[in-house]
Amino acid sequence: MPRLTSDQWEQARAEYEVRGLPLLQIADRIGVDVAAVHRKSKKEAWVKGKSQSLVERKVTAVKELLSVDAESQKLPLTFRHTIDTVVREQLEEAGELSSFSRAIIRKGHEILRKIEKADEWETMTRGKRNLSPPAPAKGDTTTVNVQANAQAAAAAQEPRPRPLPEAIETMRRLLRGE
Repeated sequence: MPRLTSDQWEQARAEYEVRGLPLLQIADRIGVDVAAVHRKSKKEAWVKGKSQSLVERKVTAVKELLSVDAESQKLPLTFRHTIDTVVREQLEEAGELSSFSRAIIRKGHEILRKIEKADEWETMTRGKRNLSPPAPAKGDTTTVNVQANAQAAAAAQEPRPRPLPEAIETMRRLLRGE
């Protein structure tokens, strides 16, 4: 029988306490004898389904957030912006925004560490509105500036400096609260 790492045992415990899976099924998944899983669960006092209520609460909260988001999408952009501003202000007053901001920064840092090429950086930093050109209105004509297109093509061929290390350092400073 293979010896499991602490991470593997932690995952086994999560399967038991969060999903409520039977020990036999967990043992099959991780490839050890059910007796070993049983001993470990008794030794560490695992509680079957202990965190299932937390999962249910989180699912309910996410569904509610999606519902609110869908409802707010029907409002004009100015209203949505004002709502977001008021929500941010209220979270700041409650002291919740700083931990939320740190969580977002950490997630951003994880994403930034995965970027390896300059073009990936460009894609990650562009907003959706910059990725596709706006549709022309009826009656609008399109003018092509050949010189501007040639300059843009030449600029695209030049290797761009990779701004990634600077961005990572900025994220680290923000995480440290500087």
